[in-house]
Amino acid sequence: MFEVRDFVEPEVIESSKRCNRIDEVNKIVDKIPANVVAYAGSTTMYHGFPDLLKAFIVVRKILAYDIKMLLITPNQPPNLRSRDIVILNNVPRRLIPCILRRATVLVLPHRTDTQFDYIPSNKIYDYMLAGRPIVAYATPAVNETLVGYSMYLPVKPNDPVELARGIVRAIELYGKSEPKPAYDKIPTLNEVAEALKKVYLSLIK
Repeated sequence: MFEVRDFVEPEVIESSKRCNRIDEVNKIVDKIPANVVAYAGSTTMYHGFPDLLKAFIVVRKILAYDIKMLLITPNQPPNLRSRDIVILNNVPRRLIPCILRRATVLVLPHRTDTQFDYIPSNKIYDYMLAGRPIVAYATPAVNETLVGYSMYLPVKPNDPVELARGIVRAIELYGKSEPKPAYDKIPTLNEVAEALKKVYLSLIK
């Protein structure tokens, strides 16, 4: 038996279906700039956060207009101070998909040769509920999870320059598109547990 801590609670899904009617969301979203590259998650090396910062610098050099980064993270990253980055700490999980829906592009820079080769972050489901373009390192787990997601742009893993190019491409293709939440692709708790079971069984063979 495996304990599954990261899955999409029903209240998160239900909240994502009524974003415009949640006062907490409206108050936060009103403070977010129009053109935003967003990331939700931890700011560690294997989560790919340093790669994202490097990619963001390249994106700002490529684009002819101003763009900001929206960072939703559990803790304030040390030594990260920039007028170009909007940081939100300790946002309730049920509100994250609604806030991410404001973004132009969502980025998932989790690196390969880590646990993310086998198990996708639970944040990927928040991204899918937000229904915005997703640019991600093409790890096996991410490719499998996002198969059929119409606005997924995979890029070469562990390469900030390719990540930047993917972000720019996503803006060009989908930047002005309407959100398309993938409610039908969000796994149940039982499905997540079964997937984890298969992974661990394959590792001990």
